[in-house]
Amino acid sequence: AGGLFEDNDIYANAKAAIRVYDYGNPTVTANRIYGGRSAGVLIYEFGRGTFTDNDIHDNRGWNVEIRRNSCPTFERNKVHGGHPGGFYCHGDGDEGDEGYCLP
Repeated sequence: AGGLFEDNDIYANAKAAIRVYDYGNPTVTANRIYGGRSAGVLIYEFGRGTFTDNDIHDNRGWNVEIRRNSCPTFERNKVHGGHPGGFYCHGDGDEGDEGYCLP
């Protein structure tokens, strides 16, 4: 399943702001994803997707967590200020082609 998510403010969520799994393949462009109590973006169980020009920051979980056989593409995103950090890839997850992170 796909879909276009463009130019949204997604914030203060109790769980992951964006969750992609089960072969989901959205296009996520120019969004602001911040201030959540968990991950900003969580991709797992064969999730895909293209994430471009988003500002992902200050989430209490990882800003971007990629796990379990998933392979999204990240291009020209600002990923910063998260706790515990920016990207976390595990369980055969892959950060994609151009995962830009700000210090």
